[in-house]
Amino acid sequence: MRILAVDTAARVFGAAVAEDSEVRAEVFARADSHARHIMGAVEAVLALSGHSLADLDGLAVTIGPGSFTGLRIGLSAVQGLAVALDLRVAGVMVLDVLARQAAREGDTLWAALDAKRGQVYAACYRAEHGGMVKIREEQALEPREWLEAISETTPGPVVLTGDGALLVRDVLVEALGARAVFAPGHCHAPRAATVAMLGRELFAAGNAVPPEDLAPVYLRKSDAEIALAKRLESSGKHSKPAERD
Repeated sequence: MRILAVDTAARVFGAAVAEDSEVRAEVFARADSHARHIMGAVEAVLALSGHSLADLDGLAVTIGPGSFTGLRIGLSAVQGLAVALDLRVAGVMVLDVLARQAAREGDTLWAALDAKRGQVYAACYRAEHGGMVKIREEQALEPREWLEAISETTPGPVVLTGDGALLVRDVLVEALGARAVFAPGHCHAPRAATVAMLGRELFAAGNAVPPEDLAPVYLRKSDAEIALAKRLESSGKHSKPAERD
């Protein structure tokens, strides 16, 4: 199966083409505008892989959590391609990507992304039998809450990965001491190549969807939604729709 994968959920962005279990090409970069560069990255990986859009059997894209704007850019690009090519899409969770990149058999891992506003998006995994089991679902947590969750799930050593873990590294080390094991540097950003591999597994399990059924996973309200709610509250209004006669 030949899959094109796209990731625009975090500070970096990427695109990759995988054929069965082999990654044929990948572009991975940091840029000031994902929207400006992502389709160029798609064209580049297709050219590098020696394939065209017509050769694809499916698409994969990160659906969250992550940057609200970034997620919309990736989803819009992939949905547009999927509609034009009449292909199904695998929606891949970003923290699953980070955990897969850092996993070693027997590890307990916490993957975390910087969620801004003093929070991280975090989830916990156990690497076993060549795969991963998610033992704590994705949540938006403050550092104190995250430490409590780590204590509840991980009495022994814990592998920490993602830019959210690096953001509060000093706090984690102070609280966990030698139990805190940070993943190698190359593991802390999601890679489109890993998105492609996880997407392949979702296709094999029958969990790919039509493009119109693909939806982002935000975990919390956007800054714009919060600002609107505050304005409505301060003006004595609310956002409940008016009832019809």
